Amino acid sequence: MTFRLISTLTLVPEGFSHVELSRRELLAGPVALLSEDTDQLLEIYSEYVHRISGILIMPADTLQIVELTQRLWRAQVPQSCFADLAQWLTPLLCALQQCMDTEDRIKVTERLLQRSERSLAGTTQDYQRVNQRLLNKVNDLTLAKEEIVDLNHVLESRVKERTADLEESLRQINQAQQQLVQAEKLAALGSMVAGLAHEINTPLGNCVLAASNLEETVDELLDSVQAGVIKKKEFLDHMDQLKSGFELLTINLSRSADLVGRFKQVAVDQSNEEQRVFKFSEMLADTIAAMSPRLKRAKCTVAVSCEETIILDSYPGDYSQILMNLIMNSLNHGFNGNPGGKINIDVTLIEEARQERLLQLDYKDNGSGLSEDSLARLFEPFFTTNREHGGTGLGMPIVHSLITQRLGGTIQLESGIGEGIHFVICTPVIAS
Repeated sequence: MTFRLISTLTLVPEGFSHVELSRRELLAGPVALLSEDTDQLLEIYSEYVHRISGILIMPADTLQIVELTQRLWRAQVPQSCFADLAQWLTPLLCALQQCMDTEDRIKVTERLLQRSERSLAGTTQDYQRVNQRLLNKVNDLTLAKEEIVDLNHVLESRVKERTADLEESLRQINQAQQQLVQAEKLAALGSMVAGLAHEINTPLGNCVLAASNLEETVDELLDSVQAGVIKKKEFLDHMDQLKSGFELLTINLSRSADLVGRFKQVAVDQSNEEQRVFKFSEMLADTIAAMSPRLKRAKCTVAVSCEETIILDSYPGDYSQILMNLIMNSLNHGFNGNPGGKINIDVTLIEEARQERLLQLDYKDNGSGLSEDSLARLFEPFFTTNREHGGTGLGMPIVHSLITQRLGGTIQLESGIGEGIHFVICTPVIAS
């Protein structure tokens, strides 16, 4: 910013010249104006006083400086000092220049400060708005957390209720399954009893006939003895008849006792669920003997291959139930009443990779076999292909349950239409 030196005096000091004064000259920037009557000048340009920047210099008797505005001063200078005006005016103008520059900088700073204050106020408002939104978010999150906690409590209570319901349902299912197993066992025993009654009827009938003949022979012998007419040959004939009768009676009673004993052992094993040590071959023979009436009526033969040295520490009743169900399945579904059926049972001991001894039972028949659909559904409860003849669909599911759950083993099967059926059963020698 630079001062312009303007003079309207008649006598112009050295270094100044006359200039036509105008509003444009006064308002163009800071000026140093030499004039004879500054009051008249200010009156003329009164409306511009606050816009003029500079110093108004006029001749007077005394030296005096008056502040008209913050940016405009009036200086009264004696005539005697005009000669030295150039000497003191320059430092005065420089000082004024610095003051005005400082003032400008202050104003600029004030404007910047005001702008900063406005910006700070806006930022503060933005911060307050953001802070309020954050507080709202925090409140929302707090409410959401409380809702989640309440929901978790509700879910936990529901899970506990559902778990209790499921446990009760599972208990009822297990109970029903046990009841079904018992019912199937009782049904099998009932069938065995019916077969045993039919099978034992023949030897008992023979025993009754033999006893009747013995009674007649003894009566004849007593009559002859009492009459005193008995001869040696007649006596010996009566003795031969008595001996033959007793032999026939002994044979048939032994056969009946054997049948009853085998049935009793099978019935005891199936009704007693305790684990014990037993010979597998004996259990197998007893079970087949108990099933012999049904096998004879169906004209079915059973071929067994089992070493007598195979000893198990397990549940004989379960194995007997499994074998009975397999045989009944072959008779009712595989052979379907047709004679000439053959069943092969092969029992061996094997060892797994983990050195655990297993019993392997191969069961085969030459029956009609199963379709793919029936093969896939064989172990489903209540699935049967012979419902019209009283099939319940529980025999094979019980076999699967006893092998996999009770005995801790596995069962695999192969079959096809017209190819019979083949079961491979593996169970631990020592039940866990």
